[in-house]
Amino acid sequence: MRATAVPCASLALLVAACSDGTVAPFDARRTDAPADRQTADTSIEDDADPEPPLPDREELDASDVPELDVTPLDTGASLDVPLPRDASSRSDSAPDGPMGRPVVRTIGYRMATYTMRNNWVHDCTRGYAFTARGDEHIPNDCDRAYRPDGTLRGTATFTFTALIVGTYDIVVRSRFSANRDPNGALFVVNGERFTLDQRPGSDLVDSVLARRPLGGTVTIVLDSSRGGGSDSVQSVTLRPAP
Repeated sequence: MRATAVPCASLALLVAACSDGTVAPFDARRTDAPADRQTADTSIEDDADPEPPLPDREELDASDVPELDVTPLDTGASLDVPLPRDASSRSDSAPDGPMGRPVVRTIGYRMATYTMRNNWVHDCTRGYAFTARGDEHIPNDCDRAYRPDGTLRGTATFTFTALIVGTYDIVVRSRFSANRDPNGALFVVNGERFTLDQRPGSDLVDSVLARRPLGGTVTIVLDSSRGGGSDSVQSVTLRPAP
């Protein structure tokens, strides 16, 4: 292979070729190059004042480092986020239901739903229902559904729907009598239990079970499943509290 000659003046910055063919490291400070090829000193003088020297590093003792007050995250803490209300978590102060002006709502014994209807007498002449065990009441049942089994057991359920949200007096009208259950008639209002003594006197009596914030669907059950004695009901009324 034939080598190609390279002029000394055009060699790259790193090396310079001499006329005798030898190659030597290039020195930018050499003055034997032509005047127009002489390279100026690459050092740059800075007219600005030199920066002051950095202070010596100071070794810090561990006791000089302030302690940080770090509290571990309590992963068991609950967030204060309102949850959707349901039957178990509903607040008594904010029932669900339509809004508006509360009105009086009443459901009579003929509109209630029953379990063990055969133990209930619907006395349409005197206008109330009661549990019984004797055959003497068969002619008094206007539906001819009374066929007692002797247990006095059964339930009567009064269901109010689309009740306007408000505070109501829960009023039960029933026939008091000396032969009523000595343990009291058990009424259950949306799961809350109330006992009403129906023995004093012999008249139809309005009894206020409680005053409660209510709305939407309200279920009131006269539970005679204990069978301790006769229970009675004519109607259940939800009356807006004054």
